[in-house]
Parts: sequence; C-alpha cells; structure tokens
Amino acid sequence: VPVLTVDAKGRITSATTAALPQGSASYVMASTFTMTGANGVYQAVADSAGNVGIGVTAGTWEITMQVRGLVQAASGSVGNITARLVTATSVLVPGSEIIVAVGYSTNTCQATATVSVIVTTAVSTTYYISAMRDNATTWAMSTINSDANGRTRLTARQIS
Repeated sequence: VPVLTVDAKGRITSATTAALPQGSASYVMASTFTMTGANGVYQAVADSAGNVGIGVTAGTWEITMQVRGLVQAASGSVGNITARLVTATSVLVPGSEIIVAVGYSTNTCQATATVSVIVTTAVSTTYYISAMRDNATTWAMSTINSDANGRTRLTARQIS
C-alpha cells in the first residue's frame, strides 16, 4: 500500500510503502436452514455443520455477511426475513441488520442481501448470522439458503 507524506500545501514530500495485514477468513453455509421461530424472534442460522459463524483474532476486521433468503407469507399477508451479525454471546454488531427478502401470499421471493461492517476486538471472537421472520401471521415458507442460485456466507479481512 502506498504511504504518501505531504506538506501544508499538499505537495508530496516522501513516498513509501507499507504491508497490509494478512489475516482473512471465510465460511460458506453448507445447506438450507428452515426458519421456525416466532415472528420477531431472532434465531441462530445453522447448517449441517452447526451455527454459521466465522472466527477472527484480535484486531480490526471488515466482516461481510451475505445472506440468501426465500420467503412466502400465507393468508394474504406480507412477511420478511431480516438478518444480523452477532457475537458468540448474542451481542448485536451495530449496523449489521439487513432485510433479506420480503414476500406476499401470492408470490415467493428469493433474494440475497449483503452488508459489511468494521469491528475491532481485543481478543479472538466468533461472529454468527442470526435471522428472524416477521410481520406475517402464517408462513408458506421461510428459509436461509446456500446453493447454486446464491450463497449465504461470511468473510473477514483484517484491516489492522
């Protein structure tokens, strides 16, 4: 990465380079997760290997959460799936909440939503995806998916 030093008039006085931190991690969800929780209640998103999460070491990280959802409300209502990033102790990562998909009783909606957040941690920490379905009175379907039509994944890139 280039590192430029400038004087008070904005003129470059020296140019050097600095190495970027080398840390990175990723996890791609292995199978479909069928949501069964009550409206407005977040639940841990899990696949055949367990909860969908990613571990990072101490430092500052950019974590990107990509979630593919499939939703259809029933009985003439509208429903949505919302996802967020939480720590292993269920502490919300601020700014990580995203609406994944909104569905009506007359159609099925599948969509993929992505959000990136910057987190700083003093110790090794694991971050997980949690999701909720909300607003519909009954559900025809509500799933978090990861297949050839789109993936649910977490990636982390160390910044410092």
